[in-house]
Amino acid sequence: MTDIVSVLNLINYGFVLIFGIIVSFYFAGIQWEDNKRLFILTTVLFVLFQALFYVLLGENVLFKCYPILIHIPLILIIRYICHQNIYISFIAVMSAYLMCTPRKWFGTLAKYIFPEIPIISDVVTIVITIPLLIVVIKYISPYIIKLKEESKNIISMFFLLPLTYYILEYALTVYTNLLYTGKAVIIEFMDSFIVILYFFLSIVTLSMSNKKIQQSVKTSYFPQLQLKLKKKYLSLQIIRNRLRYTDMT
Repeated sequence: MTDIVSVLNLINYGFVLIFGIIVSFYFAGIQWEDNKRLFILTTVLFVLFQALFYVLLGENVLFKCYPILIHIPLILIIRYICHQNIYISFIAVMSAYLMCTPRKWFGTLAKYIFPEIPIISDVVTIVITIPLLIVVIKYISPYIIKLKEESKNIISMFFLLPLTYYILEYALTVYTNLLYTGKAVIIEFMDSFIVILYFFLSIVTLSMSNKKIQQSVKTSYFPQLQLKLKKKYLSLQIIRNRLRYTDMT
C-alpha cells in the first residue's frame, strides 16, 4: 500500500504541474490551437525537471522550492518567449496557482469523508483535474484574457489579488503550518485580512467607477454643448440676414 500511495502522490504532482502550465498559458491568452509545440515542449521539460528535483531533493524540499523551480521560470517563459506583459505573466501564473486550490479541496473533502482509505485524496485529486481544467479553460480564461484591454489600475488590482493569496498560502501552509493549527491569532488574522481587502477593493472600485462616470459626462456633455452653441449661432446668423434683407427693402 505504501508503494501505491507514493506512486499516486508522484502522479498527482505531475497532474498538478500539467494543470498549472496549461491554465497559466490560457490565462495569458496563449491557446493550444496556435501554440501546440510550446505547450508540449514546456510541459515535457517541466515534468522532467520536476521528476529530477523530486529524486534529488525529495518531496518536502521540492514543494517549498516550487516558486523558484517552477513558477518563476514559467513567468519568464510567458514574458520573454510569448512576449506578454509582465503583469499579465504574473497574473496568469499566480491565478493558475489559485485555481489549484479547488482541485486540492476535492481531495481533502474525499479524505475527510473516507478517512480509512489512504489513497482516496490523491485519486480524487487526479480524477478531478481534467473536468476542472475544461471548466477553467472554457468559462474562466476568457475573462482573464480580457484584462489585456483594461487600464493599468484594473490590471494592478487583479495582480494584487492572486499575489496576496500566493504569499499567504506559502507563508501559512507551505513554509509553516500556522493555518492548520487553528489558533485564534491566525483565524482572526485571516478574518481581519478579508475585511481589509474587501474595503480596499470597494474603495478602489468606487473610485474607478466615479472616474469613469466623470469621464463619460465630459465626453457626452461637451459635444452636446458645442452642438447647441452652433445651432444658436446659426439661428442668430439667419435672424441677422433677415433683418438686413428687411432694411434693404
